[in-house]
Amino acid sequence: MPKRKSRLAVACASALAAAGWAFADPPPAVGVLRAPANQPRADLQSSAEWKALSATWREASLVASGARGGYPFTEEQRQKLLKDLEDAPAQIKSLQSAGLLDETEAGLLRQDLPRLLGEVQRFRPRGMEMATCYRPMNVAPAAAANLAQQLPLLEKLAAAQVLRPQVIARVLETAERDLVALSDAGYLARYTELGDRANAQAVRDKARLHVEKIREALRKQSGSLDDSTQWKKIVEAWKTAGAMGNSSKTTTRQREDAKKALEEAVEAARDLGDRGLLEPAEAELLANDAPNLIRAMYYLPPADNTVVCHGAPAPLNYPALSLERLSRQLPLLRKAAQGGHLHRGVIEKVLPLIEQDVAALSAESALKSLEGMDIVRARQIRESAPAELQKIRKLLESSK
Repeated sequence: MPKRKSRLAVACASALAAAGWAFADPPPAVGVLRAPANQPRADLQSSAEWKALSATWREASLVASGARGGYPFTEEQRQKLLKDLEDAPAQIKSLQSAGLLDETEAGLLRQDLPRLLGEVQRFRPRGMEMATCYRPMNVAPAAAANLAQQLPLLEKLAAAQVLRPQVIARVLETAERDLVALSDAGYLARYTELGDRANAQAVRDKARLHVEKIREALRKQSGSLDDSTQWKKIVEAWKTAGAMGNSSKTTTRQREDAKKALEEAVEAARDLGDRGLLEPAEAELLANDAPNLIRAMYYLPPADNTVVCHGAPAPLNYPALSLERLSRQLPLLRKAAQGGHLHRGVIEKVLPLIEQDVAALSAESALKSLEGMDIVRARQIRESAPAELQKIRKLLESSK
């Protein structure tokens, strides 16, 4: 009988080890279970180092995808983003050493970083739109090589029982951009050798299966958008701030509370983007819209204002303000609409102001208050935006 018990204990231990559990060391006859030793700590999101790395990754991904437009930053902003990306390897190493990232997660981030850095470096800063003293480069297609490098780690993630969306979202975006590229006949034609093209298609198909499985697992973990507390927080914050805009009947405390609620709602939107319940571009549309609501809330003095001799609000250059907002929002709107599906709740919050800004730039007097490249950008928007917005409206109608 003791031998049978011993064999049973060994068999149980083997089965549990195969499932990812381990016995305390040394293993007892009847073991005490513990979680796998390589399981990362659960407090990643509260880490200041992770928050900084995540913000850098999110911004770099938006730039690389074109969601920030053709000239996505000033020279100062460009230098800061490149410096933050150079600091990222040390942050990844530190987070892994602290047990906040596991080996697979850290490996995916490290693999993705050089690619992300290279994509950001392709973009020139604002003010360089008319510069022509450079030679365009005929860059060899790299999407298949990128995906081939990621395949082993994507396969591991696809087989994982639990995924952490805040990490996975950082690397899935670039993999999905490669899948889009390799689904385009023109891009595939750049693989001039038939063998290379067939290999690229095979890598694409294998990677797509892994990515779809990971996305489906994330959706199951995250649940429904409309039922999530984050989305309800966003809806309530936008409703409250919208009702308070351009009013002198609200108190200072009410404005401060509404501003705080909007700031928390922006973080909630980005979290939903990480979890796959919103597109990252949709989350940024909301993030860009929040300052407009805050500006409107504070435009007039509050009801509890004690300053009697206050001056009138400073006049705004509305065409310049409209141009600034459209330069940020239109590329995001295009990016969000690429898949042919838009989340109505997001677009209905941001579209009215976008349409208002397009109308403001369409006025004949608008260009008179602009200078230099701003006039060129405004003319480009006047020509292209109306048709783009009409397509967005049609997409919204078809999603009813």
